[in-house]
Amino acid sequence: MRRIDGAFAAGGHLTQRLDGSTPFRMAGSERSIRLRSWALHDGIHGEPFTGVRMYRRLGAPVSVNSAQGAAW
Repeated sequence: MRRIDGAFAAGGHLTQRLDGSTPFRMAGSERSIRLRSWALHDGIHGEPFTGVRMYRRLGAPVSVNSAQGAAW
């Protein structure tokens, strides 16, 4: 997740692919968690984005922010 977040940062290779070639790859999408997700499902990463599972331990604080500065 941190690698993907870095790729959506300014100058990152995924941000550069937000070229408007599909409705899911519009410029500015790097600032939205939802639009990032749609771009990933659209194949912007160049590999299948399947089998994703996220876990959170109950009662444990979450200390990872995988979308720095992105709005929901």
